[in-house]
Amino acid sequence: YRRVKVDGYYSSYYGGKETLEQYQYTFVETDESPGDSGYIRFERKNGEIVTLLNVPELQAEWELFLSGTFRPDKKLGVGVSYSAIRNRHTGEVIAESIFYRAWSGWVDAWIGSVIDNTAGNYCGDDPGLHRIMSEILIPKGAEQ
Repeated sequence: YRRVKVDGYYSSYYGGKETLEQYQYTFVETDESPGDSGYIRFERKNGEIVTLLNVPELQAEWELFLSGTFRPDKKLGVGVSYSAIRNRHTGEVIAESIFYRAWSGWVDAWIGSVIDNTAGNYCGDDPGLHRIMSEILIPKGAEQ
């Protein structure tokens, strides 16, 4: 839909030290670790990437939302996964992706349980927004 330049973003599923090593974001925020309260923030400081635990509030204006699971759509007979890049404060969606996959039936499940076979299992990769996120949420530090 459109692109924005950002210092960083929030995602409960995608992002961390590896993201900052690959892209020129200033920070990435993600959900808390089990047993902790607050959020995890990876940020650049003095040329290094540091990890801050139990950060009480998110700073990111934008987030990468991933549904994380396939939900059945009985009308279409498929599983559906949804991802979006949206403004955390206004809810404005600037990009979205809907991904469909076939349902495996009971015969497929039975074959898979009897022999070492992945019949009916999904093979492929969800071309979700996390793959092109840096083209939508453009790191301010990147040369574009």
